[in-house]
Amino acid sequence: LKKFIESEVDKYSALMGLFPTGLRYTHVHTYWGTCASSGVLSFNMALRYTPEGTVSYVVVHELAHLRWKGHGPRFWAMVEKYYPRTKEMRKLLRSVPRSL
Repeated sequence: LKKFIESEVDKYSALMGLFPTGLRYTHVHTYWGTCASSGVLSFNMALRYTPEGTVSYVVVHELAHLRWKGHGPRFWAMVEKYYPRTKEMRKLLRSVPRSL
């Protein structure tokens, strides 16, 4: 999973022009991913149990936070620009427990 996340971060960073300062991997019950103000992106290792496509969506979502801190219209426009299946992935992720 870590190698896949790293490859997706590399791919989408180049497309979006947004580059994190680091990556972290966690085991938490509260989120799939986060973006710290320092630019470090964190990813929940329970993503290994999620449906195909969700990891890429979480990567794009967290990278977009490097540009837009909140979840406003500009943030969602950016996420959907680089990951058109955003609504589908959000629905899928809501149905999967974050701690498996």
